This record gives sequence, structure tokens and C-alpha cells, in this order.
Amino acid sequence: MIEWFIIAMVYFKDTDRVEIKRMEMPFKSQELCKEYLRNTPNIVYDIQKLEPNSVGASFKCFDTNGVKQFLKNTRSI
Repeated sequence: MIEWFIIAMVYFKDTDRVEIKRMEMPFKSQELCKEYLRNTPNIVYDIQKLEPNSVGASFKCFDTNGVKQFLKNTRSI
């Protein structure tokens, strides 16, 4: 069974630095993952607590294979 995870791309002021964070809690489907994002707007505050110098973040749901591919491609840039 494929699990889905929330990936946060965290941005920082006056730099090209982007931190990639993966939420530990898996979801059973893409729809449940997206529903969690829709129903949990305070997730942004969690990122601000983890990275107080960040200026913003974007969130997306990836399955296990997508997470691996995303992290591989991100590191290779």
C-alpha cells in the first residue's frame, strides 16, 4: 500500500536557500493528505516554529515514490 506524505518547501529571505521538510505522519490516500492540508491551516505556524527565520512555505502531498524522486531531484540541482 502506498503512503502519502506532506512535503513543505520552506523559503528564506534574501537567499536562494530552500529547506525541504517531510511530515512524519503518513496518510492512506492522496485525498486524505489534501484534506488534512485544507483543514489544518495552522500547519504554517508549525513550520515557523521549526524555522523561525523562514519567510514562507508551500505544501504538497507526495506518495512514497514521489518523495524519493523529489528528494533525489532536489539534491541533484
